[in-house]
Amino acid sequence: LLFEVFAIEVLCACANVSRAAGLLGLSWAAMHSIIERAVERGLDRRSLDNIEHVGVDEKSFGKGTRQMWLYNMENLDEDRWEQLMQLQRADLKTGRAWAIKENFRYFWDYKYAGNAAKFFKKWYAWAIRSRLDPIKKVAKMLKGHLDGLLSYFRHRVTNATAEGFNSRIQSIKSAARGFRNFQNYRLRILFYCRKLDLMPKTSH
Repeated sequence: LLFEVFAIEVLCACANVSRAAGLLGLSWAAMHSIIERAVERGLDRRSLDNIEHVGVDEKSFGKGTRQMWLYNMENLDEDRWEQLMQLQRADLKTGRAWAIKENFRYFWDYKYAGNAAKFFKKWYAWAIRSRLDPIKKVAKMLKGHLDGLLSYFRHRVTNATAEGFNSRIQSIKSAARGFRNFQNYRLRILFYCRKLDLMPKTSH
């Protein structure tokens, strides 16, 4: 049991199962068994009684010039700004889409749901008249979830915590160079996100 405690500490310090296995002189299968037992202990000890909110986030991937439109203006360095200007000059439709996307950011600046709803109504009319099918599709989707969006102004809860976990999960995936099955992926997430009591009970 004391060795298993030590092995878990090494695993957490390395954040890489293969590296930890090499340091401990154990096989990957043995390390995997240690992780399974640790997670099983943690889940058995976990209590959900005090959970008040559940956050959900998702991953999205973009490559090439499409990703440029995801940046906020204040986060663009000089090179990216020049690329963005070139894209606007080369593709007026993309430029219009970017302007509509950027303008929606002001929705979150309002203090009261009523004022935010008035802003959304004007923004929605602009988006629907844009003659850009992808923009119209997103605008209709947002309108369908408007009640949920407006709840932000009552509770001021964001997905920042979920995004933080998302980043941690991505680093776990990168360190393992991918997973062959979901069960192993889930085990690593539960183990490395450090929200469970993983250690075996010892007499010391």
